[in-house]
Amino acid sequence: MGRELTAEQQAARAAELVEIRRRLNDRVDELVPMYLTGARRAGRFWEVGSLEGEPGQSMKINRDGPRQGYWTAFKLQPGEHGRSGQMLDLVVAKKYGGNFGEAIKALRQSLGLANVSDADRARFAREAEARAAQAKADTSAAAQKKRSRAQALWHGAVPIHGTPAEAYLQFRVPSWRALGAWPGALRYRPDVGCPVRSSYPQWQGYPAMLAAVFGPEGDILACHRTYLDISGWDHATRTGRVVQHKIVRPEWEEVDDFGGVRLIRGEPQIQDTADPVPGRMKSHKATLGQYHDAESAGRGGYIPLRKGFGGRRLKDIPPGTVPLFAEGIEDALNYAVRAIEQGRDPWIGAAVSLSNMANVWVPPQAAGVCFIADRDAADNEAAAASFEAAVAAHQARRNDPDFVRAVWPSPGFKDFSDEAFAKAGMA
Repeated sequence: MGRELTAEQQAARAAELVEIRRRLNDRVDELVPMYLTGARRAGRFWEVGSLEGEPGQSMKINRDGPRQGYWTAFKLQPGEHGRSGQMLDLVVAKKYGGNFGEAIKALRQSLGLANVSDADRARFAREAEARAAQAKADTSAAAQKKRSRAQALWHGAVPIHGTPAEAYLQFRVPSWRALGAWPGALRYRPDVGCPVRSSYPQWQGYPAMLAAVFGPEGDILACHRTYLDISGWDHATRTGRVVQHKIVRPEWEEVDDFGGVRLIRGEPQIQDTADPVPGRMKSHKATLGQYHDAESAGRGGYIPLRKGFGGRRLKDIPPGTVPLFAEGIEDALNYAVRAIEQGRDPWIGAAVSLSNMANVWVPPQAAGVCFIADRDAADNEAAAASFEAAVAAHQARRNDPDFVRAVWPSPGFKDFSDEAFAKAGMA
């Protein structure tokens, strides 16, 4: 049995480990392509499918800033092994087969830490403490800056009536008249910046429907953006069909000298229908600002879309109310139409993302929470795991297995929007 370390020795070892992590994190741009051959640069991140190194976007590695070298594998659930780590974790997994002790011994040698003195270790500890404090301050300042920008973006927009955003929702919510009025959380701007298009200087702004993402106290945490294709919109008559703008991530195959085939992905770009680019198409949405906080579980943001018969804010709903949350805006509104047509008018919101369903805030007086589910959560393994994690999180938070409920679209339909289109004869 090994000799037990003193408290001072344990602190010294911990400081040394922090220094090893720092030095490896500083080398993120060297280590990622070395161990994850399918990774590609995407602005401030490296993107790759997983720790296996295949091409993809499910795992992101920070290239700079206070979280340089940190990575998250979004296919995995929070707490699941391999969900997140730093460059040391990557090196241990890929070079040393998971043998942490062997990795540390070798890294001490290769990083010049084999014969460090106690004074050096004490210095490592002081520097690590200072870096942690600075990183925390930088992260907080960056989050506040984004929140201020998100609030300014939304407050500088106009109500959606008579705008392309209204035309978009009229197309996506076939029976929209049943709503009576559009949610006040939704607005429109013609000049919204876009992270995908930021590398194109000729694009100073782009039309988008904006949604305010609120926190538990009713303050705006973030601004969700749905970018719109308004090529079919007539500004004179304020009519025309408006859809989500499509972007494409170009993909092509390259064959190496040994006959191996590798999938290559280029930078996202607007899809030009006159000269289409092969690749993965998607409708582009983005959120400015942080609406969920790992350190404050259960206080994630939401977009209020229907305040029910009482017209109450979420924090003011009557005791016994069961609020409903969909992942996206369009599905929430189509379910709201369905409920109204059935003589009900519940409180309904959007959680912005499937991952935030587990964290979305539910006020203490609520009798439960109901998720507006879709078939993605049944047919897609990662989506199903996220949905189950959301259910489990709210059950655990209230210590009540019956606290969470779910409503599903009719069999054969992907989601309530799909069902609404079919009912309207637009399938």
